[in-house]
Amino acid sequence: MPETPGLVWEPLQPENRDDLIRLIAEMERIDNPPYRTSAEEVDQIFAVTYAGLGGWDQDSQLVAYAIVRLVETNGYQAICSGGVGVNWRKRGVGTEIFQWEVATARKMLADKPRPAQIVCFVDRSSSNISGWMYTFGFEKKHSFLELRRDLNEPIPEIEPGQYLKIVPWSETFDDRVRRAHNELMELTSGSPAQDMESWTSNRPFFAPEWSFIALDKSSDVAEVAGYLLSARYEQDWEALGWKEGYTEILGVLPDYAESKVAQALLSRTLNTYRDSGMAFAAVGLAEENPTEVAKLYTSFGYQATGGSTMWVVDLKDKPTLEDIAEANQSAA
Repeated sequence: MPETPGLVWEPLQPENRDDLIRLIAEMERIDNPPYRTSAEEVDQIFAVTYAGLGGWDQDSQLVAYAIVRLVETNGYQAICSGGVGVNWRKRGVGTEIFQWEVATARKMLADKPRPAQIVCFVDRSSSNISGWMYTFGFEKKHSFLELRRDLNEPIPEIEPGQYLKIVPWSETFDDRVRRAHNELMELTSGSPAQDMESWTSNRPFFAPEWSFIALDKSSDVAEVAGYLLSARYEQDWEALGWKEGYTEILGVLPDYAESKVAQALLSRTLNTYRDSGMAFAAVGLAEENPTEVAKLYTSFGYQATGGSTMWVVDLKDKPTLEDIAEANQSAA
């Protein structure tokens, strides 16, 4: 547990939700990132397995926080996040809570099967943080790009091909899209399948009115050929200075990789964003995505506007008793 003169450190509990929302809003007002954290996103923190720590000042105001969330992917990840209020910066508080996060992540992962990782996402604008991350044993694992397109520019009209049809998203097809997505993820990344509960709960900002499905109607039973799911991050629009539609997931099944399903889905979606009064379209991509994925978006006029880096500590195959004891002592 950190020891900071003037601060009282206590576990961060769901009843501290409003304090955390206030602190994050204050930090984002000062730092002015191109997004804003919604109350729903804070609620998601407390809805999963997590460990949290809060620092309260002498006026009983929350001025610093640290969160470690445990996520099961094709292994386990302990994802670290946190922040310090503006009046408590440059006092070593950030270092203290990051040390706590790393130690707590090790403790949470100590008895979990491998592969297991401690994960931290850092905005590219924080260019001076690399040395600090290496000091804590982190390595750069993945880089992500944010791309944006002006919807005032002409949008190409593209048809998917013979027997293929782009239809609006509907609940009728949602489970079939989920199964198609699970199939595609297993083929491309080995990610575990999502059940219906996780499929729906993992998209709190889902915009069905901006989402589409590509169907193959060459037989009596229509098959899912592709899908595009959009999101509305309305809480970000004021900070951005404009309204935008966000493409969350775009998938095309292998049998249709040589068709124009992806282009047709994107064309239909961009037109819908524009018709809804959006000024821009945005998407986030992993830089290691196949070149064709990036080419798809750049061919539609998207341009890179920012990004982030995923820093990772890959834990040993099997934790020793000494590892577990050390993690327990450091997080205490």
